[in-house]
Amino acid sequence: MPGDYPGALQNAFNNSSPDYYIGLNLNIPLRNRVAKADQFRSELEYRQAELRREQLRKQIRIEVRNAQYALEQTGARVGAARKARDLAQRTFEIMRKEQTLGAGSNYQTMTAQRDLSVAELDMVTAMTTYEKARVELDRATGSTLEHNGIQVQDAVKGTIASQSP
Repeated sequence: MPGDYPGALQNAFNNSSPDYYIGLNLNIPLRNRVAKADQFRSELEYRQAELRREQLRKQIRIEVRNAQYALEQTGARVGAARKARDLAQRTFEIMRKEQTLGAGSNYQTMTAQRDLSVAELDMVTAMTTYEKARVELDRATGSTLEHNGIQVQDAVKGTIASQSP
């Protein structure tokens, strides 16, 4: 009995061996369900990410628009408070002159002075609200660092290019 390949083939076809074995393993993927499921999951995740990105864009637009509107409104409030304070200042000065000349009463002068104090407080409150609205707009637009003179490159390097007073 030869032990080489041609001898094995000769023995296979001349009926000298009692057993014959032939094996064939064929794998034909008709459907790769795992890969299809991965593909669908990836497409779904991609669509969800796109949807989330659009939602964020809309949210940012709304936030910036609201911040701009608030800044305009508070700016108008500061202007109105300034005019009210100026009017209260003039009224107080007039009442004080009238009292000095003897035509006005002490009560009228004190009331005008109180009105002036309230108007100044309203103006300070309006200016505070305006500054908060300005800071909110800077935050919404991402320009807080820029408006405060801070350079990102300086922060990365750990250096201070210029100091503000």
